Amino acid sequence: MTLANKITLARIIVVPFFLFTLLAPFAYHDLWAALLFFIAAITDVLDGWIARRQNHVSNFGKVFDPIADKLIVLAALVPLTQRGAVHVLITIVLIGRELLVSGLRIVAVSANGRVISASWLGKAKTISQDTAIVLILIRDPILNAITAFPLETAALYIALIFTLWSTVDYFIRNRNALAGGRDTI
Repeated sequence: MTLANKITLARIIVVPFFLFTLLAPFAYHDLWAALLFFIAAITDVLDGWIARRQNHVSNFGKVFDPIADKLIVLAALVPLTQRGAVHVLITIVLIGRELLVSGLRIVAVSANGRVISASWLGKAKTISQDTAIVLILIRDPILNAITAFPLETAALYIALIFTLWSTVDYFIRNRNALAGGRDTI
């Protein structure tokens, strides 16, 4: 197993620790959760960079890297939605996109044996979601003291835009896979 793939697996292992920290009732738990989430987000960038630099891009990484991303984001979105920090409709759109694109990837693999790599829009979606989640987690202890402007809300709407845009883009660029043909990537 390559170093990049080990980093991806480590990000998956962080998920229960992140959830425990997010949900545990101790002082500054949201800040600790934000730190764990931020570390997970950085490892997402790191594993891709290492894989490309060492020429170890693998189908395992193409499949499990997005799964790791989805797990940590979903682990954050569900409790934050339950708290009222994220509107339920936004969470439904974000989760729905992940399910749709995952389904598209499965169809593409079944149709032609090729794994659909993340596009730049998918990467922008991930970065914007990660940024919004970190800002939501640090809002009360830090951002309230600095600004009254809801940076986390703006970031969340930017993430929503990239989420919708990347969903449409994935389906347009890979429409042939849905018809049983070859994908266009």
